[in-house]
Amino acid sequence: MKKILFFLACIGGVQMSAQSILINELDADQVGSDTLEFVELVGTPNTSLDGYILVFFNGGDANNASYRTVDLAGQTIPASGFFVVGSSYVPNVNMNFSVANNAIQNGADAVALYQAAAADYPDGTAPSTTGLVDALVYGTADADDAELMALFAPGQTQADEGAANNTESLSRVPDGGAANTLSLFVAQAPTPGATNGGGTVGISTIELSTWKSTVMHDGKWWITAPSELGTIQVWTINGSLVKQFASTSATTMVVDLMDMPAGVYLISSNKMNSTLKVVK
Repeated sequence: MKKILFFLACIGGVQMSAQSILINELDADQVGSDTLEFVELVGTPNTSLDGYILVFFNGGDANNASYRTVDLAGQTIPASGFFVVGSSYVPNVNMNFSVANNAIQNGADAVALYQAAAADYPDGTAPSTTGLVDALVYGTADADDAELMALFAPGQTQADEGAANNTESLSRVPDGGAANTLSLFVAQAPTPGATNGGGTVGISTIELSTWKSTVMHDGKWWITAPSELGTIQVWTINGSLVKQFASTSATTMVVDLMDMPAGVYLISSNKMNSTLKVVK
């Protein structure tokens, strides 16, 4: 059964839908002393972060209790659409941790974005889904934390940044997407304050009415647009280009992915400000 989701990828900026702020990237571990740790949020530019907090939970604690809370009051998503909380050494950082290094534990742990007061989460607080906006349960080649996974991401697989002293971060590819969905995160080179590649996920009612994809049969989609389609490209969820079709002035065409393995693909057009996400 084919599922089709339509997403907006705004060139040069980010536009999100009702769920407007998400955890977009996390780098918890680096080679040697961890001085480049950060959490990146993605959201609509100029969105106020008043009323939001980031809470970090210790999977090594018997109760998975919190060990750090960052109050985002007074902060705003910048024009780039990416807000970075990290050490002063992190490029494009918008807000610093209260410590210069080792602010984020390596895992198996979790970070959660809440709409709540910082006072509700003093260190030692048990994790909760009350007011939860988004969460990422992660590790560095660690066994899954069963309790954190059951609470924040039931039925999913813990995100893995890589073995200790790695050079990667956990990044949503493409940026944005569904909250509390660990499968959208991949381990790749860190990009604090910039896109993770593969487009920017959100949703636009304008694009939904003009830039569409309809399943034909196994592995084929019928693409329609209000004007010429131009050059159609197909990308993996990791941002790798796998197909490119000759530029066309037509407003409809068939995108044939029958020779591609099962998975998630992004269909883009140089004439549209969006990508279509399809699941084969």
